[in-house]
Amino acid sequence: QARRHFSPCSWRTVPIVRSPSSLRAMFAACCCTEENQGEAVVVDVQDALEEGPVPVAQLQVHKEEEKPVPTPVPVAPPKVIEEPPKRVEVPPKVEVATNDVGLPHYFTIQVQKEDGPLGVMLDIKSHCVVVTNVSDGTIKQWNEKAPTQDQLRMHDMITAINEKTHKEAMIKEVQEAKGTVVLKVARMKPWTVKISKGDKPFGAALRYDVASCSMDVKEIRDGALKDFNKVAKDDEIIKVDDFITSVNGCESKPETMLELLKNAGTLEVTLVRPPPRSK
Repeated sequence: QARRHFSPCSWRTVPIVRSPSSLRAMFAACCCTEENQGEAVVVDVQDALEEGPVPVAQLQVHKEEEKPVPTPVPVAPPKVIEEPPKRVEVPPKVEVATNDVGLPHYFTIQVQKEDGPLGVMLDIKSHCVVVTNVSDGTIKQWNEKAPTQDQLRMHDMITAINEKTHKEAMIKEVQEAKGTVVLKVARMKPWTVKISKGDKPFGAALRYDVASCSMDVKEIRDGALKDFNKVAKDDEIIKVDDFITSVNGCESKPETMLELLKNAGTLEVTLVRPPPRSK
């Protein structure tokens, strides 16, 4: 359409171009709004018309698609593997002649020794021999039939074998005797004392050998033992020739007992005193 504008001089026709709605959106070329109709906004759109229409895709607002949030997969807690408790090897408890009622106990063993061994290991002490172990043999057969109080045990003291009382002679009888073998046995009452060493040495000369199950007190020197004897009761005093059979619960292992006597600050010592010497 065209409007005719009149002027005093002449008149001419002016074309009115309506821009596409897409161009109005892109270049804000609307002529009016509902609130201010009648007010014209002049925009130079000639260049935009020459370039042609703008693709609609360029005018769209692209929104990223919202990715669905993955449902969390329940994770099982890590499996805890409990290690079985370590097994502590406890050495078998050896039956020893301690804490018996009615000690000291003196008894006699009489057996018939044939070609087999007597089956007893002995440790030579000052004036007797001490049983350190009973193995297969004649004595073991005796123990299977004898009353409990008359069964030969570790720490029992043999004072005579076939009337022989000297230590070397008794050992020879054990090794060579045949036929009837008679053993006189003394089972003495043990006692236990507690000694605090502090920073002092134990203070004793001790004797033992490979086959021993106890240590002999051969000399008492300056140290914790001598201090203990000064204040101990008469029946607790430790004397030369007493046998130490246990230190802090360790029994019948002289090397370990010796280490405890050297290094432990507080000692619990169990001892046995040999029977009086026979006249």
